[in-house]
Amino acid sequence: MTGTSFNPRAPQQLRAFFELDFKIYSTANAQREALAIDFNNIEVDARIGAIELGGNSIGSVFLDNLVISQTHMELYGH
Repeated sequence: MTGTSFNPRAPQQLRAFFELDFKIYSTANAQREALAIDFNNIEVDARIGAIELGGNSIGSVFLDNLVISQTHMELYGH
């Protein structure tokens, strides 16, 4: 993951950084306690160089200018 202004063809180390603006806390919903995560704003480029299933490559993934903003998640298990 890098900042959205990072160019892998002309890499500049200082442009690789990105800022995270999020909050993690414990919360209770109607069913149980949960780990809550609020993402205020994240802007990144994400690269996965290789994806393999059963020992075979199925390719790679590149997400350009991925933005996650004003997102709330609650994680819980049983």
